[in-house]
Amino acid sequence: MPISVSFDEISDLFAANNITTNRLLITGDFNIHIDEPEKPDVCKFLQIIESFRLKQHVAVPTHVAGHTLDLVITRD
Repeated sequence: MPISVSFDEISDLFAANNITTNRLLITGDFNIHIDEPEKPDVCKFLQIIESFRLKQHVAVPTHVAGHTLDLVITRD
C-alpha cells in the first residue's frame, strides 16, 4: 500500500481531534522517516501536521537504522 493512501486517514484523525481544545497527545511508530524532510511523503506528512497546528517533538533517531520513526505529536 502506498503511503499516500494513509494520508487521508491521518488527516481524518487529526481533524477529529481538532474540534476540541483539550490536551492532545499522539504517539506511535508512524513508519515515516521524519528525519528526511526533503522526501515528498515526509514533506506532505509535515504539512498535514502543520495545517492542524500540531507539533512533532522527536528529533533523534528512534530506529536501529538511524531514522526517526517513533513520533510524539501535540498541539502547537
